[in-house]
Amino acid sequence: MPAETTLGFGPDAVVLRISQDAYEGDAQYTINLDGAQVGGILTASALRSLGEIDTVAVLGNFPPGPHNVSVSFLNDAWGGTPNSDRNLYVESVSFEGMILTNGVSFFESGSQTVGSFVEARTTTRGFGSGRDTLELRINQDDWLGNAQYVVSVDGVPIIDVLTASAERQFGNFDTVWVSRDFGPGEHTVTVNFLNDAWGGTPDTDRNLYVERVSFNGEVLPNSTVALFGSGEHAVGTFAVPPPPEPVPLIGGSGPDRLQESIAHGDVFWGGPGADIFAFGIGVTFNPGTSGDFFATVLGTGVGPRARDVIIDFEQGEDVINLSEALRFGRRALSVNQEFGFVGTGAFSGTPDQPGPPELRYEVRGDFTIIQMDADGLSRFFGDGSVDAEIALVGMFSLEGGDFIL
Repeated sequence: MPAETTLGFGPDAVVLRISQDAYEGDAQYTINLDGAQVGGILTASALRSLGEIDTVAVLGNFPPGPHNVSVSFLNDAWGGTPNSDRNLYVESVSFEGMILTNGVSFFESGSQTVGSFVEARTTTRGFGSGRDTLELRINQDDWLGNAQYVVSVDGVPIIDVLTASAERQFGNFDTVWVSRDFGPGEHTVTVNFLNDAWGGTPDTDRNLYVERVSFNGEVLPNSTVALFGSGEHAVGTFAVPPPPEPVPLIGGSGPDRLQESIAHGDVFWGGPGADIFAFGIGVTFNPGTSGDFFATVLGTGVGPRARDVIIDFEQGEDVINLSEALRFGRRALSVNQEFGFVGTGAFSGTPDQPGPPELRYEVRGDFTIIQMDADGLSRFFGDGSVDAEIALVGMFSLEGGDFIL
C-alpha cells in the first residue's frame, strides 16, 4: 500500500515520489541531502506495476546556495528473470513544486544523485499568533548595502526595522508575515522605505519592491508597489468581518464526536459516553490558482475569552483529537505533522532555534489548561510561544493517551 512519509521540519520542502519492483521483500533505501543522511532507512511499499507511488517529503530550513539530493538503494536482489528482480525507482523529485528530476532507476545497489536545486538568498520572518495572517513578499535592488524598511498596520509597526535580502533580478522574494486577531473593520498596510540611495545610474540604485500583499491567502488589490524613494507608502487595505460567535457543542446520551467551530471560545459538553473532542478546521486559500494551499487552523485562541472550553472531560473515557490540526498542502506537497506531548514540561523551541510542534498542560486553580506551540498555516514548528489553548474544567494529570495526535 503506498505510503506518505515526512522527514524533518521547516519551511522548505523537497518531495520524492518513489516506487519499486518487489521480490522476496521490499526495496530499502536512504535519502541524503548534501551528503548527509536524512532520517533512517526507508522501505518502499508502492508497486510500480500497479502504478502506485510512495511520497517522501524532506522538510528543512535550507541555507542559501546549491543543494544536491541523492538516494542510496541498499538491497538489490535478482532471481534470474525480470519477474524475480528487486528494483527501486525515483519517479520524480521536486523542490517547492518545481520538478528537478523525472525518472531515476536503480537496478542494482548503490547511490545516485536524483536532483539539484538552488535555495535563493531569501528571508522569512514571522511575528505573532492568531486566526488571521497578513503576508508580504518583498525584494530589492541592493547597492552599497541592503534596503531597510518598516511594515505597519494602521500606523502601528509590526516589528522594528527589517532588512531585505532577496534580489529582484533573480525573481526571488523575502516573506514577512504577521498572525494576529485583527479586529473587525478596514485596515491599511504601509511600508516605510528607510534608506533609498542613488549613484546616478540604474546599476547604482537601491530600491525596494512590494511584490504582493495577501490577507488570509487572498491577494490584496493594487498591492504590487515599487518604492524608488524613501518614505511611507500604502501597499494595501483589507477588511475583517465581525468574528463568528462561539457556539455550544452539546453531545447526546452515547458516544459523540464534537468538532470545534472556526470561532474562538466554543464550549463543549459531551454528555454520557466516550466522546471525541476534535480540533482543526480545514481552510483552502486561493482556489484555482498555481499558489493553491490547504491548511488546517485551530478555532481556539489564547486566554480566558478566546480558548475553547470542555466542561465534562472524563479522563480514561473521552479523548481530545488533534490529529487533523497540523495538515498542510501546497502544489505537489502534502504534509501531516503531529504534536509531541511534553506533559508539564516547557516547550523546546525558541525563535532562534525552532523545534517540533509540541503540546503541554498546566493546572490553574480548578482548570487544566492545554497549550499548543505550532506557528500555524505553513510553518509547523515551535518557537516556544503559546499559539492556542484548550481549557478543561477540573484538575487533571494528563497523559499521552488522553489525546489522538
